Amino acid sequence: MEQKEPMKLLPVSVNDFRDLQMDRMYYVDKTKYISVMEQTAKFLFFTRPRRFGKSLFVSMLREYYDIHAQDRYEQNFKGTEIYKNPTSERGKYQIMFFDFSIIDGKFEELEQMFNEYCCSVIEDFATEYAEYYNERTIQRMQNSNSAVQKLNTLAMEAKRKGNKLYIIVDEYDNFTNSILATKGKTEFEDITHGTGFYRSMIKAFKAKATRSLLIGVSPVTLDDLSSGGNNYTNITARDNFNMALGFSQDEVEAMIRYYQGYGKITRSVEDIIEEIKPWYDNYCFAEDKYGVDPMIFNSDMVLYYMSILMESGKSPKDMLDRNACTDYEKMKQLINLDRWDGNRGATLRKIFNQGYIYARLSDSFPAEAVVDPEIFPSLLYYYGMLTIGGSRGARLKLVIPNRTAATTLHLIAMQMKGAELLRLEEIS
Repeated sequence: MEQKEPMKLLPVSVNDFRDLQMDRMYYVDKTKYISVMEQTAKFLFFTRPRRFGKSLFVSMLREYYDIHAQDRYEQNFKGTEIYKNPTSERGKYQIMFFDFSIIDGKFEELEQMFNEYCCSVIEDFATEYAEYYNERTIQRMQNSNSAVQKLNTLAMEAKRKGNKLYIIVDEYDNFTNSILATKGKTEFEDITHGTGFYRSMIKAFKAKATRSLLIGVSPVTLDDLSSGGNNYTNITARDNFNMALGFSQDEVEAMIRYYQGYGKITRSVEDIIEEIKPWYDNYCFAEDKYGVDPMIFNSDMVLYYMSILMESGKSPKDMLDRNACTDYEKMKQLINLDRWDGNRGATLRKIFNQGYIYARLSDSFPAEAVVDPEIFPSLLYYYGMLTIGGSRGARLKLVIPNRTAATTLHLIAMQMKGAELLRLEEIS
């Protein structure tokens, strides 16, 4: 009798693709989007709500393109879609990766913290790819205290030698949206306009990279970066990227059957899907794919549920992972930049009462528009509180996707003075 291979672990809270593959964890294959991205543009901008697997997706890209990862290619990609049909760009890049969720602190110290973090990333990059740069260039880079100058120094030699540089920024809007929410428009514009330090860095990325990807939650910061960022191709709402993140129902069912095969799950697939669908499903991110593609599950929520089910044999007592509510705290702050006005309060109340609203979805908007009632539904969409549920003319029908989003909206409404609160069962 053929012996079954050891069971793959469930990748709860795992954001590193290499670790996931080395530790033999279950992977929902998203590698087919590598070739789609290459065929689209060299400078890409992509947003999805929190907890949809963005960081793992970015980690997968880093492992695929890294010139130092070529000897790990078979180990990490065997069995995936891209392994069958690799692109000519595989393993051809030096990867410079920034995670701006790390940037945090007092506004007065932010520029220094930002510069120090970027300097650290660039110096680590120079160490990783030292064989591609001469000692004089490395010394000049190390002698500079400016992240932009460090990048320029290395990039000049990379260009001269024909080295390819891929700059990836995860959570590109994390600390800037925090500044907008906690300090205000003036401080936000100080860093994203004119000679602001953040705008200067983004301009340097675009000027020096062969390829670049900015990924985050909302397009607010990109819009304000003006010419520093508007040459990035926004793939957020494009048809062929609708299902790049999150899980389809087929993918969730395949995962359930896999663990059923090891006796870790005894309940039926149908029973589990019926339970989780109202809480985690029903997302769509491309207008023309509504009713064509399957609706999308929030991947982190599914993994949260599966981990508890496999550990205890029972469903979670709380179907909503409370960590998700913590993630949405910044959104709550962002939409409370000033006192609630009647129009925005009425908009939220209308969404509660109907479960949807017809609105134009803005693919970019400046910071001052965040408090505009017309923009408000778009902001809720980018944070996963609303999703595409149809259209009428030029307007989209933006719907509350599930009970998780409804619960979070309800928490927001509780902050509204004089809000008419509704019971969860009435709004989900």
